[in-house]
Amino acid sequence: MQNKNNNIHANHRQRLKNKFFKHGLSGIAEHEAVELLLFFAIKRKDVNPIAHNLISKFKNVEGIINASKEELLKVEGIGERTAELIVSCGNMINDYLNNKNKSRQLISTSMAKSFALTNIPLKQNEETYLICMDGFLNVLSLNLLANGEKSKTKLDINKITALALDANASKAILVHTHPSGNPLPSENDIVFTHSVVTSCFFNDINLLDHIIVGDKTAYSFAENNLLQQIKLSAYNAIPGSEKNKKTSDFDSPVYLNSAKHRF
Repeated sequence: MQNKNNNIHANHRQRLKNKFFKHGLSGIAEHEAVELLLFFAIKRKDVNPIAHNLISKFKNVEGIINASKEELLKVEGIGERTAELIVSCGNMINDYLNNKNKSRQLISTSMAKSFALTNIPLKQNEETYLICMDGFLNVLSLNLLANGEKSKTKLDINKITALALDANASKAILVHTHPSGNPLPSENDIVFTHSVVTSCFFNDINLLDHIIVGDKTAYSFAENNLLQQIKLSAYNAIPGSEKNKKTSDFDSPVYLNSAKHRF
């Protein structure tokens, strides 16, 4: 009976591998992609329940590969070897994406929106990202900050500025997704942006934009002068700040007017 079960699992593994190599990731379900990864660490065992356990806890593949070893070990069926494999794969993928993105220079709102639409897929759950940039608007890293419903309300604002400081970033762009497909900002989005802007002021980080990714389109706070209004409000709330500032004082000309300010 044991040999029969082993043959069943072996055939399933080979069928799934064949399916992947024929159709790629787009041709398999999300839990099957997780199974493929688990094959390399867990031999001669049905990993389907473990794959579902991982997705149940971390929501999706991205959440799984960004999880810590300690978090992974809490999932039934995950041992040291498997957790180390997943963390290693996650680190390699993130390094690859960061190195790929470093060659990008975002010198306009249109380029930033295109970058966000290309690199941040619209998923079932809302996600929040931070694009860290140097003084010449070169992308240093693209970082997932939170995923899941109401991600922004659960996100520690200090985590955003700490991440930018760790990357030696002087500028940053906040990005989050609207699973509904409508990229227009909500009142909560505006309140959240105000909190982020305030934290960035105190840490000498220039938040260039907040981009909302929708269905094949994106909304730029800076492009619509909303970020400048938020910055003015946040600045006026700082004790001892100058009271004669205007929204135009918070424009970022190089970013907003790329045609005239190419490096």
